Parts: sequence; structure tokens; C-alpha cells
Amino acid sequence: MDTAGTSTPVPLHVETSATIFPPTLAGGTITADMSARLLSSLSTHLASDCLGAGAVSLEAWVKPQLAMQGDAGTPRFIAGIATNVVSRDVVLLQAGDKWIALVRTNGNAVGTPMLISQSHPDPTKFTHLVVVADQNQRTLYVDDIAEATDPMVGGPLGWDTTSSMALFQEPQGGRAWLGSIQIVAVYRHGLLPTEVDQNFQLGPAAL
Repeated sequence: MDTAGTSTPVPLHVETSATIFPPTLAGGTITADMSARLLSSLSTHLASDCLGAGAVSLEAWVKPQLAMQGDAGTPRFIAGIATNVVSRDVVLLQAGDKWIALVRTNGNAVGTPMLISQSHPDPTKFTHLVVVADQNQRTLYVDDIAEATDPMVGGPLGWDTTSSMALFQEPQGGRAWLGSIQIVAVYRHGLLPTEVDQNFQLGPAAL
């Protein structure tokens, strides 16, 4: 559910099929114990807003079911704006025992080079993930620490404005991530380190 209070909300719909199962919702936490997917409609305003602003931040509080999920070649999709595995605007992933962020800021439609965490996913707790891309750089924060920084100009470039917002699985299916999500937020500006710290201190139950 979109709780941002904007004039044009972007609700996410629960997808189901023979191989995609509804997640559970309890106490503000949504959990996928089996393959699940939440998906927005196509062509929301999210990608266009970030393109116009020249900056984006994607934030999530997550708790993986497993410390190891996926690998570098087939990372598991946590949350983000994308079309498919070869067309990603901004996404958070888990690849083996690392957190990964991708943001399209150049001609590479996948959003590489990858921002790769130094710390490891911990199934015993919620972790605060934030990827920021603005006109200065791209940064992946894990629990208030900038664990990966790419000094190249990092503003959104060439995004697919027909992309969907998705949780737990690629928009077109596959690479399902298992775990719990408490907050996901997309900002059309680059969060400052002080803002990342403020949101981290508020914790996963802030909304």
C-alpha cells in the first residue's frame, strides 16, 4: 500500500499464480516465505519524477530469510523500479552473502557498475538499505554506513519510464527473494548522509 500521501499514489498489487504465492502481512511487516511478487502498474510517475529531478534514493528495511540467496550471476530481487533483468532503473538485490544496488546512470541499461556491500545479510534482524544516486556520486548505505561508493556522476539517465515498481521478485518473474520488508521508499532527490542517519535512527517501525 502506498502511504506517501502524494496526489498520485502508486499502489502495489499482489500477484498470484501457480508458482507465485501471496505474502503475509502482520504488524506492518510484509513477508515472503515462498515465491511472491508485489507489482505496480506500468508507466507510473516514479521514473519520470526521478529523471526530471536528476537524482534518486531507494530506501528499504529488510530482513532476509537466508544469509545466502542467489549469486552474482542471478541475484535475488528485493525492491526497485525495473522492467526485466536487462532493464533496471534502480533496484536493491541480494547476491549470495552481499547486498547489491544498481542504478541506471549511463548507457548501461542494467545499471552497472554494481554497488556491493562489505557487510553480509543477517537473517536475525532488519537491515537498513539505502542507495543514493545524484549528480555527485552513487552510494550504497547499509545500516547508516556508506559501504560502496562510485565517484562517477550518478544522476538517473536513460530510464525506462514504462518500468514498474516491484517487491520480492523481478517484474517479469523469477529470481524471487525470501524475507521480510517493513518500509520501502523512493525519493526524487539524493538523501544526504544526515538524512540517511535520521531515517536509520527512526528504525523500521517509523511509518
